[in-house]
Amino acid sequence: MLDEDTIRFLWFWAWVLLAAWQWRRIRRLRNRPKVPWELGSKTIDLRGGRDTIHAILGGSSGNGKSTALLPLLRLGMPVAAIGFDDSQPLQSWWSAYTGDPDYIHWTMDGTLGWNILEGPPLAVAEALTAGFERSSQDTGYFRGLARNRLMDLIVEDDEAQRPRDLWLYVDMLRQGGPDRESNRACRRWAGSFETLLKTLGPSLGTDFDLTSAMRAGKKVLLLPNRFMLPESAALIGGIGLVQVRRAAAETGNFLVFIEE
Repeated sequence: MLDEDTIRFLWFWAWVLLAAWQWRRIRRLRNRPKVPWELGSKTIDLRGGRDTIHAILGGSSGNGKSTALLPLLRLGMPVAAIGFDDSQPLQSWWSAYTGDPDYIHWTMDGTLGWNILEGPPLAVAEALTAGFERSSQDTGYFRGLARNRLMDLIVEDDEAQRPRDLWLYVDMLRQGGPDRESNRACRRWAGSFETLLKTLGPSLGTDFDLTSAMRAGKKVLLLPNRFMLPESAALIGGIGLVQVRRAAAETGNFLVFIEE
């Protein structure tokens, strides 16, 4: 048995070592380089760490919301920007870096193919159904039925080592099965998918995958045109949002702009 003086001595040094460790940790955190974003009178540290930092800029068109984001593009961080409107500030910034391999500018004009079938089957199936409108009575139930069948088709292709083919999924979703509600949901999604594919054509391909681009430190602008193609723009935006979530789970530490 240790005597009382020895126990006090050991406890003393245990507290000393703990205090020294905490002090070193505090100094390391304080001296860590900041990633500041100056927004009016506020300065926001974007380091985040284990936390996700959210900021919402509101206001009418033309009051500088997009312009306030531009300084963030100078930071040495990957960026995923999804513009549901024709965001001139973001578009002009990316256009100024045309030819720069670190900037990827995706539009519906077919100059760049975005791989929307890359990733785990569940994430891909969820993304492909994310942008569809729901009725007030739906609550996502029919969307889930279509997602489940899509996931099964993707898993079957992966297990058979067949390439994923969205046109094939459109055809197979139209085929009837034993469940009436699933058939109804899948035929509805198949019609929307067909419209999406006919609208985008070569804009969907294998040129880049969003998760890989974030891992490589790229700055990506996904810019659907909701004025010319409103339905397809909403679908692409939904796919983009789910893929951003997947990229965040797999890579983390990048900036996301959602321009409505």
